[in-house]
Amino acid sequence: MTDTILEEMEQALADKEALREERGVGEQPKGMRLSQKTNIVFGDTEMPGRTRAWRTDDGREVWLNTGELPHHLNKRRPDGQRIFVLKKPPVAERIPLDLKCGVCIRMRGASRLFYDHSQYEDHMEILHPREYQRELREAEREQRERETSALVALAERGARNGAETTNQASAYTCGTCGKSAKSRAGLSAHVRGAHS
Repeated sequence: MTDTILEEMEQALADKEALREERGVGEQPKGMRLSQKTNIVFGDTEMPGRTRAWRTDDGREVWLNTGELPHHLNKRRPDGQRIFVLKKPPVAERIPLDLKCGVCIRMRGASRLFYDHSQYEDHMEILHPREYQRELREAEREQRERETSALVALAERGARNGAETTNQASAYTCGTCGKSAKSRAGLSAHVRGAHS
């Protein structure tokens, strides 16, 4: 085990925020006793059962068994990179998207965090395929409604522009012969040339 891992472990065990007591099981049945002791002593104090760590691949926070901490910290990927670290890696600082799984919120009261759209799509396709198909159909329907509204607005604007053009054309009509011009200058030229 390298010295850096030992130093990391020492700092983590000294940090009370990084440690967590084992969860109790509530009312214990008669005759059954669960021990919460870890038998791990740091200085003069017994250590709690779990220590906070992070995965280096996706930045997820995990709670590792304090007794097996050296084993977990020495795990490596084929490329040699450590799997778990006790200091928060830069990948853990990512900002999640504003996407929530409505199904998980209804069922569990909370949604996991999604850091890109493919994570959300995979989650929905694997865990909630029917709800995801319904969500996609609803999004397509809303898209069609927006496109239809845009086309209607464009057609109305085109009709208004056509009416304005007709009104403008009638505003530049020769009072003598009834010929229309596109502009005031065109009407003036017509009057000078035809009626002078």
